[in-house]
Amino acid sequence: MRSRTIPDEIVGLNRTDGRADARPFHMTDRSRELPLKNVRGKARHQLIETKPVHRLLRYLSTAIIFASLTLLTQIGGLAYLLGLAAGFIPALRLSRRWLRRTAMLTVAVASYTFMTLWLGPPLAQLAGRVRLPCSTNSEGPVVAATWLTCALNRGYVRPEVLTVVLALGDEIGRQFPGSRVTALEANFPFVDGFPLLPHLSHRDGRKVDLAYFYRSTGTNAPIAHGSPSWLGYFIYEQPREGDPLPCAGRWTPLRWNFEWLQPRPTTWRLDPERTAWVLTWLKEQPRVARLSIEPHLAQRLGIADGIVRFPTRRPHSR
Repeated sequence: MRSRTIPDEIVGLNRTDGRADARPFHMTDRSRELPLKNVRGKARHQLIETKPVHRLLRYLSTAIIFASLTLLTQIGGLAYLLGLAAGFIPALRLSRRWLRRTAMLTVAVASYTFMTLWLGPPLAQLAGRVRLPCSTNSEGPVVAATWLTCALNRGYVRPEVLTVVLALGDEIGRQFPGSRVTALEANFPFVDGFPLLPHLSHRDGRKVDLAYFYRSTGTNAPIAHGSPSWLGYFIYEQPREGDPLPCAGRWTPLRWNFEWLQPRPTTWRLDPERTAWVLTWLKEQPRVARLSIEPHLAQRLGIADGIVRFPTRRPHSR
């Protein structure tokens, strides 16, 4: 018999009996498999070594998604975790990947919808917060600028704040028939001190953004409610020449100009009469502690005194 230790270079030479080896390449092929097996072993070893890195990246991406959904909606991170937990159900763990992921997504979306529409509002009420109206075109005195405010759980206030906003809606409707208050973002449903980014002070249930009142640029007809922006933000009433500009030449975080986003030409223009009336009414309410408005608008509307202020630095929660 041939020894397995025979070098490759002498395999296939004539044997002592004078006959050529009938299988000269069989042993050579098997010897060539050894390096291939070694390579495969190294590849498997490298794969095993990279598994902790993949696991770390997976955990990191999970943490980023959880944090992002929590900062955006407060309860979205919890719904995301419920969706992940569904993937550990034995029947799903053994199923195909697309089926398992579809089931996890369905559980996450269903959980978020249930908590937002039915579970969140009564629990928030127990915590001392109520939701502003969600309809964008109702017959009530207050409407939302966009349905996203309620969909993202960013429209909760303390009951006394809701009382003031509803009273304002009733008064503006009597003073200017057909007009309704448009509410923008307010606060999250739970936990005092939880930030409603990118707002600086919406963290205690006592803050709410209200839209100005506008007229049509073309016809000068009053617009009953709404905002020139579908989101309610990022389209501004620009200052006039000579107006005070406290932020000119200064860079401040979470405060943008977005001049490139402003519509050209504008189809909405500020209605100074109704806007000034609303701000004056709010100034007279004992429950209203502060009105934040751009200085050039406060000066133009004649309400630049008292509780009217402009936060040039991070405001304290009040």
